[in-house]
Amino acid sequence: MDIIINHFSERKLDRMADATADNIKIKWWAVTLSHDDIASVNDALLKGFLAIGPLTAAFEEAFAAALGVPHAVAMANCSSALFSSIFLLKLKPGDEVIIPARTFAATANSVILAGGKPILADSEHDKPVLSIDRFREKINFRTRAVIPCHINGGSPDMDAIMEIASAKGIKVIEDSAQSFYSKDSKGRFLGTIGFTGCFSFGITKLLTTGIGGMAVTSDSDTAMELRRLRNHGVINYSDGFHSPGFNFKFSDILASIGISRLKGIEKTVQRHIAIYRMYSDGLSSLNSIKLIPADVDSETVPLWIEAVADDRDKLISYLALRGIEAIPLLKSLEESNHLRDGSYPNAMRFSTNGVRLPSGPAQTDIDINCVIREIQNFDKTC
Repeated sequence: MDIIINHFSERKLDRMADATADNIKIKWWAVTLSHDDIASVNDALLKGFLAIGPLTAAFEEAFAAALGVPHAVAMANCSSALFSSIFLLKLKPGDEVIIPARTFAATANSVILAGGKPILADSEHDKPVLSIDRFREKINFRTRAVIPCHINGGSPDMDAIMEIASAKGIKVIEDSAQSFYSKDSKGRFLGTIGFTGCFSFGITKLLTTGIGGMAVTSDSDTAMELRRLRNHGVINYSDGFHSPGFNFKFSDILASIGISRLKGIEKTVQRHIAIYRMYSDGLSSLNSIKLIPADVDSETVPLWIEAVADDRDKLISYLALRGIEAIPLLKSLEESNHLRDGSYPNAMRFSTNGVRLPSGPAQTDIDINCVIREIQNFDKTC
């Protein structure tokens, strides 16, 4: 029997009374753990595959094949994949890495912990991805890398980024935590274009193993270095310890889930796109809320349903009273105490007005239509 996993926001529901939170019927995220997924874990356990081993290697091979890249290195999470990719650059004090103001904290923290200084750049006005003009403005003699984050399946202009970076000797590390199986305008899988691409398998991702990540690269030497980094600096313990490293290893139990779920990825993708189209059709005529656009006709896979609302907090409260969980988008990085360094008006627009509506492949059409009706009713009150 399949299991539906409903995922509450990890943030405290401080906008609702406790009684209201208890009455939530439609969670912001829902995903199915199938019978095959459960059976794959059981099979791994029966064979004694617990830590990193043959199933992890098989998952890496399947993941690389799905994206058409030569090398995939499974990691404990996307953060460790990002950190390891940046660590390979051997940053020196004062070296800078340009990142978008609209991204998860892990992007900036990975730069800091790898010895670099994150430099924020504003997003585009209508999409929360790195602005090419703002990226170009931030480049100086200290710039060593750029991390174009592919937010919710959408990407900045990767051709422009690669051209600028190549001319300046800047490495491109793709933060693809939210963009597995999405493609750019040229039909390339996001995360496969730069020096490395880093993916997340968290519970709210397109391909989930509960937790975990992956780094992909086209360079065999880089892949080898990543494998050393994830395992205390060695490939085989018998060879001794010859380089720095840490414990960023994956698990065969998680890999068994990844292999199982990867087999049904096309169906999952189509469900995400279908849900986006339902919302797009249902909300297109409203004035108080607008979906953040996703070009699903060009193989963008919107991971979540995100929108900009005139009165975001009022909408969230309105839906909560009707048993529907919607959550605010995360704050932009310039609002973080350790990253404040300027004003980023486009990023702040998404921080102030952005909302995530019920999403996930296990959401039913009935529930999605219920959400749409309630938002339509809310719009009439504005």
